[in-house]
Amino acid sequence: ISLGAQNCCEYERGPYTGEVSAESLAEIGAQYCIIGHSERRIFYGETTESIIKKALLLFNEKITPIICIGETQDEFERKETY
Repeated sequence: ISLGAQNCCEYERGPYTGEVSAESLAEIGAQYCIIGHSERRIFYGETTESIIKKALLLFNEKITPIICIGETQDEFERKETY
């Protein structure tokens, strides 16, 4: 069994209420973190650039990023993507 997280903050440090830093995830032993969720892109305006920042912070902490790529639920249901 491995410990993972659903998301992390794109900033290394700071008072980002509701966000968890890659450093904090490493401190508790997380090995994986999922980033790039389509919902975060849509509702929180996450960009490819912010996801790259997150991935680099995770790599620095020896955490494997799991990067979501693909369609939204609506696109999937409409069979707009493969």
